Amino acid sequence: LRPVRLPRAELAAYVGAYGPRRISARDGTLWYQREARPAYRLEPMGEDVFRVHDLDYFRLAFQRDAAGRVVKLIGRYDDGREDENERTGR
Repeated sequence: LRPVRLPRAELAAYVGAYGPRRISARDGTLWYQREARPAYRLEPMGEDVFRVHDLDYFRLAFQRDAAGRVVKLIGRYDDGREDENERTGR
């Protein structure tokens, strides 16, 4: 109901490769893609948590290290299941 807006500079912190998953930025928006599947727009929900547009059963969360760097992506499903991927590159 109250959309969260992130400045472009903050979006850059999430961009990168996380195992088979990739987060990219274009036109001031983050995009999620897993392997050769379609890319989905991410909508920020709060600190380090995003809704995956068109996938109501799935959310993405990012984990940071002690220095504040994004180091892990966590997929959260509506059945309570989670899967994680460490950041593997930019």
